[in-house]
Amino acid sequence: MRILTRYILREVISHALIGGVLFTFVLFMRPLFNLLELVVRNSTDLGSVIELFLFNLPSMFTLTIPMAVLVGILLGLSRLAAGR
Repeated sequence: MRILTRYILREVISHALIGGVLFTFVLFMRPLFNLLELVVRNSTDLGSVIELFLFNLPSMFTLTIPMAVLVGILLGLSRLAAGR
């Protein structure tokens, strides 16, 4: 891989990962309250809560991955265009 390609990928991927974590956290806030309600009201065990959490992740990733890639490309290429 050429040096320029690695440099561009490093810029884009770093911003995309940060955006992905942020978007996933924001989208997970709504189901988080439902899961916490299950724990508090029904005394649900931790294994079931983790299982429900993992079942919610794929549906969130269908939204967050494209948004994270878009943010990564926009921020990474704009930083490269600014010349640092």
